[in-house]
Amino acid sequence: MTLSEECVRLFAIGEALLPRTLTDFVNLIHPEDRDRFRDSLDDLIETREKNLGKKRIDLRLCTNQWSDKEPYHIAMFIELDKQHRRAFGTIVNRTHIYRETLAQRQRIDKLDRLLGQSDLAIFTLDLNGDITYYTPSVSVIFGYGLNELKGINMIDLVHFDERSSLAQVIMYDRDNLLDGQKIQCRLICVDGSMLAIKLQVFNNLADPLLDCLTLYCWRID
Repeated sequence: MTLSEECVRLFAIGEALLPRTLTDFVNLIHPEDRDRFRDSLDDLIETREKNLGKKRIDLRLCTNQWSDKEPYHIAMFIELDKQHRRAFGTIVNRTHIYRETLAQRQRIDKLDRLLGQSDLAIFTLDLNGDITYYTPSVSVIFGYGLNELKGINMIDLVHFDERSSLAQVIMYDRDNLLDGQKIQCRLICVDGSMLAIKLQVFNNLADPLLDCLTLYCWRID
């Protein structure tokens, strides 16, 4: 194994300690990621004629000798040269991206816990009106499992007599949709019963970060 000078800085170890063989490199990979790395490399070797011999593998690399330091999160791009029987790899440090992603997931989990105990249910829909996400409070209020409704069209969840009214807003009249518009209807619960609700619709399809319709839902007692 031959490594560039940048690896000395990236691995945070002396040049004499840099991995010189594939085995040495595998020993630097986080134990939970080693099998996935080996499987990905084997798969790349076996299928290189079909996928042009390129693959990206996300790993955690233990790049220092101190246990109190967290490992780097890296993306490793590997390309196999069939003719010369060599593998070329590019390592990209993605630690800051993983930290931001983890922080975002923690915020979402906290929000889910709060909403799971509230009377407010939130649905997000794609361009076709299919459900892409909903808060845990949907399970509490309507009885559905956490992933049971994903891919189901929102219109199919309301009373048959009221589906055209909801479809008019979320499917056919989006250009004239005022954010915050409210609609009353009856939503079908998991046991087949009907629950009177009020929906508040927000059109975020034009937002490249959200790209969804968002429905806030309250039960009407």
